[in-house]
Amino acid sequence: DASGNFAYFSCVTMTANDIGKLDIDVKLRQKTLVWSIDISLKYRWLRDLLEHPNGHQNSQDFFSRWVYSLQNKGNCYVFVERNERDAPVGLYILTPDLVRPLVTENGDIFYKCESDKIIGLKKSHIFSQREIIHQRINAMFHDLEGIPPLHAAAIHVYNSIEQNKTAYEFYKNAARPSGLLIAPN
Repeated sequence: DASGNFAYFSCVTMTANDIGKLDIDVKLRQKTLVWSIDISLKYRWLRDLLEHPNGHQNSQDFFSRWVYSLQNKGNCYVFVERNERDAPVGLYILTPDLVRPLVTENGDIFYKCESDKIIGLKKSHIFSQREIIHQRINAMFHDLEGIPPLHAAAIHVYNSIEQNKTAYEFYKNAARPSGLLIAPN
């Protein structure tokens, strides 16, 4: 498992934790202005939702998990829980390994999610594109499937893991060579 590599683990956790610590600021981007306008009073519900996205995470945990998902899998899927007025009331990050994008023949996008106890899914379910926020990075081979940065560093990470295993076995044997070398006279 690549996450066991010290360098990869350090980079991913430091990045994710630092991004998770950032303050939330709700702004409206306008095409005609260089500066954005503070709209935090009008969209207070959005700021509240981002500060307390669900019952088991605060904003730091939520955004850290978002970045972990992107860095480790190349995709982040967020289930948007809505109330009876159809307003967003909860955001839940789904495990990327349990979600698969589906595309119909006419181009509609759906997401098949296997059971996920955190959001209360007891069996697999297909969500519409409206119910899922999908962010992907490095979508080089398919528009709906991102590739994690680990893809570029994989050979170095796995070489490091193998070297560590070999060193562990060597020192477990009291640092004695496991064979006998004979040289001609």
